[in-house]
Amino acid sequence: MQIALRNMFLLGPNPGEPTPTGSSLALYGVLINQVIGRADRLASVSSPLFAGARIDGGAVQIPAAQPDGEGGLVKLHDEGALNTAEPSPDRGDESETPPPAEAGEISPQPTGPGTTGQGQPRVVLQDLNKELVAGALVPVRLQFEKAGAATIRIPLVPRQQEYATYPLASPAQPTQPGTAAPRPNTGQTPGTEQTTGREQGP
Repeated sequence: MQIALRNMFLLGPNPGEPTPTGSSLALYGVLINQVIGRADRLASVSSPLFAGARIDGGAVQIPAAQPDGEGGLVKLHDEGALNTAEPSPDRGDESETPPPAEAGEISPQPTGPGTTGQGQPRVVLQDLNKELVAGALVPVRLQFEKAGAATIRIPLVPRQQEYATYPLASPAQPTQPGTAAPRPNTGQTPGTEQTTGREQGP
């Protein structure tokens, strides 16, 4: 595999409140580059449920994996004010983390404590075209410069409990249509086959 996606979620409003059309939602999660000696970057994000997306700085840089095999990790929020601990594993073996979502699959449920904090989101999906409620699964396409593209379904979580410290997306930001052209969630990796390089075996 090349890029592992961990604890991906979209942050919605307070519990019981719907997410109305026109909303902008922050995308949170962790990206782990598994390729030794080759950095990558998240070049664009899109979803058929949003008019566009914004990536602060135009892209998210992802460091290369280390020679000892440790993956290059980056979080989709401002690192300056956040707890930089690894996401908490949800399995019995402490050395393991949840498996990455394959193209078209649901992102692993966020574990929360390892990524809580007050930093600003680095990726925001803009101008929602239909009302959503907490628990909805949103198809999102992530385009990496070298690892290719992956489309996964990411849960919308309410802003409560461990997620109460995460900031919502900043309003009044100009929509940037087509950081990548939205495509339907077909359950397969958009573009060329196996462009993310993720292994299909266990």
